Amino acid sequence: MNIYYKFILIFFLVFYSPRIHTQTRPLDVQEKLSTYFSLPREQIYLHLNKSTYVSGESLWLKGYVWDFTDKTPSVATKNLEISLHNSAGELVKKKLLLAEKGHTSGYFEIDSLLLHGEYYIRGTTNWLRNFKEDHDYVQRISIIGNDLLEQKNQGNQLKYDLQFMPEGGYLIEGLNNNIGVKLIDSNGKGVAFREGIVLDQKGNTVSTFESNPLGLAKFSLDVGIDQQYKAKITLNNGSTVEANLPKAEKEGIALRVVNTPGEYLYLQLNTNQSTYNRISGRPFHIIYHQEDKSSLGEMSFSD
Repeated sequence: MNIYYKFILIFFLVFYSPRIHTQTRPLDVQEKLSTYFSLPREQIYLHLNKSTYVSGESLWLKGYVWDFTDKTPSVATKNLEISLHNSAGELVKKKLLLAEKGHTSGYFEIDSLLLHGEYYIRGTTNWLRNFKEDHDYVQRISIIGNDLLEQKNQGNQLKYDLQFMPEGGYLIEGLNNNIGVKLIDSNGKGVAFREGIVLDQKGNTVSTFESNPLGLAKFSLDVGIDQQYKAKITLNNGSTVEANLPKAEKEGIALRVVNTPGEYLYLQLNTNQSTYNRISGRPFHIIYHQEDKSSLGEMSFSD
């Protein structure tokens, strides 16, 4: 069987990593995985008709409850609790929807109880309350009053959020880092853009990238010592959006997933000289896991 189907979810841990200050035994992790999945686990997803609403409209939704151990709809769950909360987290409205074979649907009226601002819709079940982990589904929505709708329709009112996601979780100085890019608007939708450039502190272009139709992109960057970088993208309408890249860590291990033709997938680990001096020859472990099924391997950083 192809490895992409064997490991839909890859969970990667490096023990004794410079960013992990407590020593964890790999066997403890495997035991905790087995314990965690000893009881059925549910996952909730809510599909809304949109993410921005005007007073007087209805918020329509479909709810899905998924048994991610068996990877099937959860037939055990009969009730799905849906609630609306304001930006302070205070409950505004709540409904209990009947679920059948892991599916349900319903709606909320956007009435006078819901003033202008940001809100959160939350989905949970009674079963999820048995666990300390928070697996509730939460999504942010916006509500616009009639007096604000005209201002919004005048254009140029959208705000943009330019996000950077270093592969492996963080940037490391002195290494070539892979970085994912995501651009969304104030409605939470991905925004495609024409081109993007990365600038160093002197204003020199050190990398370029372009997005797919969903506003996603990636690029590689040789991160210098004590350097701060920023990205500047040009939207299809000619306007620009700028944001700083996250500050790089001085020590750490960079993870890179390398796809190759065929059935294999490689994990490439890179580190800088400062980190290598501290971890050379020390024992590390890598764990792959999909739910409670895991595979443990030993490794060390040698020449």
